[in-house]
Formats: sequence, C-alpha cells, structure tokens
Amino acid sequence: MADIKRNLYNISLATQGYLLIGLPKGTARKVNQAPIYGSRFASGDRDYLDFTFWWYWAQTDWSYGFKNTISWLDDAKYYYSTNIDTFSEYGAMKLIKGLILDNTFDASISCGSYETIAGDSFPYIGTGAGLDGKPRLFRYTAGSWTNIISLWIPNTASWISDAISHKNKLFILSVGSVSASTYAVTKADADGTNQIDYTGAIATAMGWTAVTGAHSLTGDENILYVAVQQYGSDKFGIVKTTDSGANWTKVVEYLDAGDIPCMLLIGTNLYYLIERKYNPVLELRRYNLTDSTDILITKFFTTLSTFDQVGFSASRRLLHYLNGNLIITIPVYDIWEFDLYTGKLKQLLKKNSPKIKIGQEANYDTGADLNLRGGIIHENKIWWANLMYDGKYFFNTKKDADESTTEWLRPIFTDGNLIYWNSGTDFTKLYKDSGYKGTTGKNFLVFNQIDPISTIKKLFYSIVVLFNKLVSGQKIILEYSFDEMTTWTELGNVDFSVDGGTITSKTFFFPENTIDAKLWLRVKLEGGGADTPTLKDISMAYLPLPDYKQKWVLNLQCYDNMILLDGKTKETKRGEELKNILKTYWWKKEVLDFQDVDYAETLLNGALTASATTITVDSTNQFPEQGRLKIEKEEITYTGKTATTFTGCVREARGTVATSHADDILVSSGYKIIITNFAESIPIGIKPKIGEYIVALELREV
Repeated sequence: MADIKRNLYNISLATQGYLLIGLPKGTARKVNQAPIYGSRFASGDRDYLDFTFWWYWAQTDWSYGFKNTISWLDDAKYYYSTNIDTFSEYGAMKLIKGLILDNTFDASISCGSYETIAGDSFPYIGTGAGLDGKPRLFRYTAGSWTNIISLWIPNTASWISDAISHKNKLFILSVGSVSASTYAVTKADADGTNQIDYTGAIATAMGWTAVTGAHSLTGDENILYVAVQQYGSDKFGIVKTTDSGANWTKVVEYLDAGDIPCMLLIGTNLYYLIERKYNPVLELRRYNLTDSTDILITKFFTTLSTFDQVGFSASRRLLHYLNGNLIITIPVYDIWEFDLYTGKLKQLLKKNSPKIKIGQEANYDTGADLNLRGGIIHENKIWWANLMYDGKYFFNTKKDADESTTEWLRPIFTDGNLIYWNSGTDFTKLYKDSGYKGTTGKNFLVFNQIDPISTIKKLFYSIVVLFNKLVSGQKIILEYSFDEMTTWTELGNVDFSVDGGTITSKTFFFPENTIDAKLWLRVKLEGGGADTPTLKDISMAYLPLPDYKQKWVLNLQCYDNMILLDGKTKETKRGEELKNILKTYWWKKEVLDFQDVDYAETLLNGALTASATTITVDSTNQFPEQGRLKIEKEEITYTGKTATTFTGCVREARGTVATSHADDILVSSGYKIIITNFAESIPIGIKPKIGEYIVALELREV
C-alpha cells in the first residue's frame, strides 16, 4: 500500500487518511496486546485448574495401552514403548519381565507347546533338521532338553511343525520334502516311544497317493483335526479322528491351496485359515461339526504369500479364542476380531508404525522370511512380538532378547507361569521370562506428542515425576525431542547412586527459553534385574505462546472543512462522509490496510529469496534501528540496518510463511486490521449545519 501523504494525516485506513484527536481526560491513540486467550475455565482447563500462569500437562495412568493418534490426550494411553509394563499395576510404569537363555538347540526352532499327558506335563520344542539331516522334537525333563524322536524320524522330514496331546498320547506333525514321506503324523508316548505312523492311513482317507506334510492341528479330548498336504501338488485337506488315531476321516479338500497355516476348534465349529495358491488371499472359513457344512466367512487380501510371511513352521498361532471372540492375526499387517455371536468382523489393529510388532522387525515390510508364528494365550491375554492384547487394549511389551542388540522375539509357548520366547535373529535360541529387564537404553516409553494446538509455540518450563522409592541399581531418565523423535535430549534423571532411596518425587527444569510448538517425551527405566523402578505420575508446566497481536483504540476527527497537518490543506470529504466510511468498514467486517503513526515504507532493491537474512532496499531512512517489516504476506523481524539493508533478519515471523519476493515489491511497517468496535460522538457546541463527529474505533490486528 502506498503512503497516504504522511505530512497530512496521522494514520490511514484502507485508502483514507485521518487525524487523531485527544479528548478531555483521554488519549487520542492507545495500543495494547490483543487478548491471546480468554478465561481458562471458559475455554476448558482439562481438569488441571488454572493455577494463574502455567498450563499443565499431566498423566497418571497408562492402563489403556498404546494409540495411533499422535497428539496427546489424557486418556490413559501412550504412543509406544519397548520392554515396559503398564498393565500389571494400575497407574504404574515398570520394567517388563527380563529374559534368561534357557537353551540353544542344534537347529532352528520351528514350534513349541506345553502338553499334559497321562497326568504329567512337559514342554516340547520342535526344530528343523540337525547335522544328521533329521528334525528334532525335544522334551524338557529332569532339568534338560532331550531329543525324543531321533531313533525313528526319517531324514525325508524337514521340520517338526507341531505337537499336541490327544487321548493321553502325543501327536507329532512333520513336513517332508519327497513324495514318499512317512511320519507326517505320528502318535507316541510322552517320551517319544511306542510311535505309530498314521501317514499312510491319512493318505487313504484323503484319497491321495501320499501325504508329505502336516501343517497344523487342533482339537479337544474327543476329536483331533489335522491339516495335511500332498507333495508336488496344490492339494491341501483336513482330516479328523475321534479315537486315538485308529480311524481317520476326510473333512474337506482343496485343490488350489498354498497352505492351511492355522486351525482352532471352538464348540461345534472348526475355524481355519487357508491360503489360496494363485491369489494373495487368506480365507477365514468355518466347518460345522453338526451339519458338516463348510462356509467362507471372509477373505483377507495380502501382498505376500502366507508361507513367506509366516515362515517354514506350521506352528503358527494365528487364531485365538478370547472373551467370546475369535481373534485373527493376518500376517504381517492386521489383527481382526470376529464376534461369534453376531457374526460381525472388525479390524482391531493395522500396522502403520514401527511401534506395532506382530512379527519380525528386520525386513518387516519386505516379507523376506518373516517367520511370524502368531501369538500365544497367556494369563488370558494374547502375546505377539512386542505386542499384547487383553481383550480391550493393545500394549507394547518385550522387544529385545539380547539387550545389547535389537534382537526381536516371538512367543513359542507358555507353561502357565512363564512365557518361552524364540530369538528372531538366532532361531536356535530359546529364552524364558526371568526377573526384570536390565540397564540398557531400550527400556523406554514414549508419550504422545504434547501439542494442544500444534501450530502455537510453547514455553516449556518444568517436569515433575512421582515414583516409588528407588533401590540400588535403579534409575529413571527423562528425555525430550523436538525433531519427531530423531534425536533425544536428556532433561534429567533420578538415580539411586546420586539421590538415594528416600525421595519419591523430583522436579526437572527445561533450559531457559525452551520454546517450540511440539514436544515428545520419553521415559527410560533402568534396574538391576531383580527389581524394577516404578514411575507413578508425571506432569509438565508450560505456557502457550501464540503470536502476539496488537489492538488499537483511536479517537478520530471527522469534521467538515478539516484542516490537515500542514496547516493549510483542507480535507475534501465532509465529516459525515469520513464517519460513514469507517462505519461501513465496521458493518462489512472487512480486513483493511492500516498505516499507524510510525508507518514507514520503501521498495526492495533486487529479488529476495525465501532464506535470505539480509534484505536490500532503496532506503531504510524511515525505519527504526530494529523492528518489523511486512513484504506481501510475510512478516520479518530485523535487529540492525545500514542505509540500504536490513540485517539480522528472521523470516516467517509471527506465524507467517517465508517466501521469495520480486524486485521493487513494497516493504513497509503496515498492518492488516479489522474494526472490532465503533462509537461516534458530537462535541459540545457544534455549529449549525456543520458536520462534526468524533469517532472512537477499536482495531484488532489480523
């Protein structure tokens, strides 16, 4: 906007100049900061009350697990964690159970289970082929793991795919590599003796020449279902036995299947997943035992074959029965819930972030031998890799087997007391729960981004944490990040070796002038292994710093024949017209150009880039030594000047956006305003037939 004859008028609005007038006991012009927020109670205080100055963010509970939304809400949720327990004690954050190496086998672990046979319970671990070319099935007894099938399993079998108790016998499944495979389905005593091979009987029941692999099984005390494959073809089928294996009956057969990775018997219905060989489809089907009907429930479309996604093992627990619902794991992205009463299907979780781990972390998105074995039921919860579902909420759990690496885990089986885990980078290792996670840096919880109104900057002041008294070896570390969790800065810590074991709260202060729009918080817990620090509550004091705007109260002269500032020029518009121009602006709620009493302007001398911090102009003569510039829609602050340059420039000031500007563009100290209040008065002793008005305006910067 062009200068409205600064030698004639005090200020201008739009294209009209005006003179200020002082009233008795009043002022002609007054400038204040425009309100940045009203009553905290009126606008909502999130239950933390006003406390006069600081705003507060607080969280005292994490029992609702993790969430996908980034912005913080006080909803007992967090963004993600690793090796942190937020579910075993209400309102407490503790270290998850640690691990101890239970055993290293001579081949990769392919399955595991805990079975009760004839009143005795034993853990079993199946593996791939060892040095002699034969797979292994180990039983834990008398303090050690012993291979119980070395004498009879053939080297045509590639791996043990599952083992389950039925009719007080152990049924063992294997997958072979040649057409003349034997021992695909074997019954034996608990110690592997007195084995009976049912492979031929099952092939006869299916009407096949051979069965070369058994991939999954399920059942109860009365019936056993086994999914089998014919080598060299796309044939998969399900057989059943209602006795101890003497008689087998075909249930269903598929000629274009790639796998039947999982089955689950619930009441009178057999639920199972089947991969279609030539389409990236995983079907959920139901076979009714009463009327022998086989129906399709739904199809899940995937980008990779199930075999690639779940690995070579058939011990893939992709179906679980929890709280009356069927929970379905679709490798490697989704978890679904099927309501057995209503028949409704809903998606519980979709992989969209590294925090969601239902399988391998390495190669997570490529599908390269992901070896996702699904989850296990333990303490009425479903456990996957670094993921647990309690029927309502999802929680992050374990991440690392070896705390010095990022060695991911997968649950193999539970004995009702402990979970046994397989290493995801060294498949020969078996771990079990023991004590608590230790002192490395991978035991942390990340809070949701604290950004109520994420575009407004905030002054971060302090954080207070409440915790149980520490014991030797325990430490709580608090960190923050302003770059979307790329780097973290330690704010402070509580350390038994420094703070002792008597305090239960500590305050950490941010460095002075810690200002940003968004903040991530992370808490690390460290312990000695036998115990865990326990964090209870955390609260943060901060102050929103919106871009400050100004408001003006002006008293303007609107007289007929008004003499302007040079003492000789008359205003060409009558007083009533001057007044009505202002009133019309007020009525129409228009945004106007405003030249205040200190208005200055010049032109750019050369094009300006969006990153330049020195601005060259025709002249800086009218401008103060430091201040504010407006170029088109961008505002810029500067800290110094020469005759033709502004120096120390900070671009995109006060919420504007830095951009490039062409040569000869106007550079000014003008404002955009809106009239928020209008009042007019007539002075005492007004002359007849002469328009004399005093107009009081309130302007607000926009």
